[in-house]
Amino acid sequence: MISEILHLKRSKNVSLFLFCIILASACLHTVGEKGVAKAQSRPVSPERADAKWTRMGGTWNIKDGRAIESRGIPVIWDFHELVNYNSLASLPEKNVSPFTEMSSKFSLSNVKSNVVEVLLAFALQSPQASYYYNFYAVRFALAKDGVQTASVIRSQRLDETLPFTAKKNYSIETLFVTDCTLEFNRDHEVRIVKSTGAWHETLKKRCDVITLFIDGKKIFNVKLHDNDVRGNFAVGARGASISLDHVTVKNRNAIVFADDFSKNSIFTTTVRAVEVR
Repeated sequence: MISEILHLKRSKNVSLFLFCIILASACLHTVGEKGVAKAQSRPVSPERADAKWTRMGGTWNIKDGRAIESRGIPVIWDFHELVNYNSLASLPEKNVSPFTEMSSKFSLSNVKSNVVEVLLAFALQSPQASYYYNFYAVRFALAKDGVQTASVIRSQRLDETLPFTAKKNYSIETLFVTDCTLEFNRDHEVRIVKSTGAWHETLKKRCDVITLFIDGKKIFNVKLHDNDVRGNFAVGARGASISLDHVTVKNRNAIVFADDFSKNSIFTTTVRAVEVR
């Protein structure tokens, strides 16, 4: 009697084992080649060829023709300044021409910090994919006490012998700062115009000049430290949620980059398929 029970249990175990094998075989059904199975995942971002941005940080969604970041508070990674913001950077292949003008419409809401900052970065140079140490930027700082400033900053890599994963291997230099006026929960149109060939008396060389306009009003002219600056560009914020619309980059009269966010244009690296042999 005992031997019959043990035999019955062994039979059930064998049946269960065979059932698991059949189920696994069904899940890894051959796709294309015989003997090769592909585990598919649902795409969550457009193909790189169709995208215009790469997400550097934050939680971004496309809604009602705008790119909206909902997290507000960023994760401070400190690999470089751009990843300390909830930001989007243009894909390198989407910005092959030099620029003379960069414009964007944005609004701020969902304030979560005593100081809210917005970064409009340009001339991004990356010695390694997505490690943007070197760039210029216009940075807005809006404090709860009402003090608001617009500044021009320059970011540079410090020690090129250190690995790219080294933290705080960059410096932030403020080239210029002035007062400005921005409001929360309303759109502001910001335009950065770049000209070349201005003589920099301190540096004794010709440098580019940027002019900042907010809602059509001229705020400042600032000489940079380099001539013919070019590269990628980025938009980001920290301390509040930012909503973007109508980002346009021009080289004289030619539009070299434009996004009205009528469809998802933010690329996120994901595993699309895995081959199992």
